[in-house]
Amino acid sequence: MMITSTLGDPTSPPTTATLTISDGVGTDTLTFGLTDTTYVYAAGGFNTLGNANVSGGNLLGQCTAGTCTNALQGESGNNYALENSSVGQWINALAVTPTGNLIVGGTFGEIGGATSGISGTTAALLAQCIPGPVSGNACFNQISGSNPYAFNNGYINAITAPFLNGGFNYMAVGGDFKQIRATSTSTGRLLAKCQYTGVVSNTTCNNYLSTSSSKYADHAIAALNTLGSTSGTPRVNTGGLFTQIAGYPTSPPSSGSTFAQCTSGNCTQGMGVNNPNHSILGMSDDGTNLYIGGTFTQIGGYTDSNGGYPLVSCVPGSPTTCSNALAGSDDADGYIEGLVYSGGKIYVGGNFTTIGGATPVSGGNMLAVCIPGGACSNFITDTNPYATGTNWGGGIFALAIGNQTSITE
Repeated sequence: MMITSTLGDPTSPPTTATLTISDGVGTDTLTFGLTDTTYVYAAGGFNTLGNANVSGGNLLGQCTAGTCTNALQGESGNNYALENSSVGQWINALAVTPTGNLIVGGTFGEIGGATSGISGTTAALLAQCIPGPVSGNACFNQISGSNPYAFNNGYINAITAPFLNGGFNYMAVGGDFKQIRATSTSTGRLLAKCQYTGVVSNTTCNNYLSTSSSKYADHAIAALNTLGSTSGTPRVNTGGLFTQIAGYPTSPPSSGSTFAQCTSGNCTQGMGVNNPNHSILGMSDDGTNLYIGGTFTQIGGYTDSNGGYPLVSCVPGSPTTCSNALAGSDDADGYIEGLVYSGGKIYVGGNFTTIGGATPVSGGNMLAVCIPGGACSNFITDTNPYATGTNWGGGIFALAIGNQTSITE
C-alpha cells in the first residue's frame, strides 16, 4: 500500500478524506480518515512561538491555521535544541527531505536526543529530525564517522533540500565554519556538499566548490537556494556576509556583500556593481523569482528609501536584478532572515515586529505571511502571537514548509 500527499495551504485547517487502497485486483474504500496537514516549520533563537513553548533550549515549532505546537515529539531525549559543547543553541537552517523529515542546522550541539558526542571544544550538529509523535529520539546526527559535525567557528547557517535527480544525492551546507566532517580549509568559510542517503546517517562531506581547499567564501555564508538547478547542472544561489567566493568576483567590493550563483567548480553571475550594501540572510523562490531578505537597503539595482529592511524579488541572470516584492512602502522594521515560499504566499521571519502593513506585535518577533506584490499579516493567531526567547532577541531564523499525513479510524 502506498500513501501519497501534496503540500496544501498552511493558512487553512486540516481537511479529511477517505483512504482508498488498491491491491492490483480491485479497489476498496475503507472507513479510515486521512488527514493531510501542511505545516510552517519555524525555528531560531526562541523558546516560545504562539502557545508552543519549551524549557531548557530553543523550540522547533510547527504551525498551521495560525496555531503552533512543538514539532519534536519523541518519546525520549530532549525535544528542543540546546548548547552542549557548542557556541549556542539557536537553529539557523531548515530543509524538508523527500520523506517529509527535516534537516536542521544551527549552532546547537544537541537536538531531539541527537548529540555530537564531543567535549572540550565547540561543534555544530547537522541533524535529521522526524516531526510529530515518534518512538525514541526525534532526531539523529545526519553526519557519522569521525568529526561528525561542523567546527572551527561552528555555525551552520544554510542548507538546501537534498538533490536527488541525475544521481546527485547530496545537500549543500553553508555557514561560518572551516571544517565539517573530514573536509577543511585553512582560511575562509566552506560551502560543503554532504551526502544524503535517506533516513540514515552519512559519512561524507566534501567541498561543494571542487576538491580544492582554496575555494571558499571569505566570510560567513548565510543563505542558499537552488533555483535554476537541473538534473544535469546543480546550481546553488549563495549569499551571506562574504564579499568573495571561489575567487568571484575578481575584485571584491570594499563594503557590503556579494551574491553568487555557484556550480560544483565555479561561482559567477552575481549582481556586479549592484551587489547588496549589507548582508543577505534569507532566500526562497517561487520557481521563477528569488525572494531575498537580510540587512541590506540596496540590492540588484533596487534602492530602498522606506526606512526599514525590504523583502525583494529578484530575477536571476547576468546580472541578477531585484525589485520590491511587496506593495507600498512598508518594510520590515528589523532584519529579515527566515524565508519560504509556498502556495502563492511568502512566509517571513527574522527580528521584526511588523512588515508589509501587518498590525505590529508587542512583546516578540512576528512570523508573517505575505502576498507577492501585496501586503502581509501576522500568521500566528494564538494568545501570544509572536516568538520570544533570550538568544538573539528571540529571532525567527529558519522556515520550511512540509506536510504530515496521519490515518485514524
